[in-house]
Amino acid sequence: MKNSMKLFGFFFLALTLSLMSCKGEDGSIGPAGAAGTNGVDGADGQDGRDGADGNANIITSDWFAPDWSSTNSTFGGSNQEAPEITQEVLDKAAIFVYSRESGSTVYLVPYSFNATTTVNMSASLSRIRVWFSSETPYTPPAGIVFRYVIIPPFGKMAPPAGANPKQHILDTFAANGIDINDFEQVTKFMKSDSEGLGK
Repeated sequence: MKNSMKLFGFFFLALTLSLMSCKGEDGSIGPAGAAGTNGVDGADGQDGRDGADGNANIITSDWFAPDWSSTNSTFGGSNQEAPEITQEVLDKAAIFVYSRESGSTVYLVPYSFNATTTVNMSASLSRIRVWFSSETPYTPPAGIVFRYVIIPPFGKMAPPAGANPKQHILDTFAANGIDINDFEQVTKFMKSDSEGLGK
């Protein structure tokens, strides 16, 4: 009797485990849901106001120290790369070069001093050249530096038809009481909101 009960219990346990291990097939995928509606486009923003004309076309280099070809001499020159100088700049723009010694006055090149020595400049494609010439051997001051300013004919600097663009730029400075020999006046005029060259 005990053996019959054990056999029955074993058979019942095996049947239970067998049923538990059976796995039914996956059901079919249900239908897709309805597509959502598109959102409404927002209203276009208001156009911003045009900014005031500026003087972004004006190019001012940093101060640079010359690398003289010779010193204690009657002549010495130095070349400075100026990639902004294109053929159009040479043809139409005004190019100023200024000189300054450490803590001293700024001069527009060319200029002379001591009645014997002249500092001069020239511009060519992608280059500014400064040089000195003297009747007696001369050595430029160790702290001397230069910078160039390029002013193309734009805004109120744009010449009327048939006018010489470089001369028109110089005439515009003169008409506004600007002494181009005075670096401070020139830079102040260029940066002025009320008298900016781009106006």
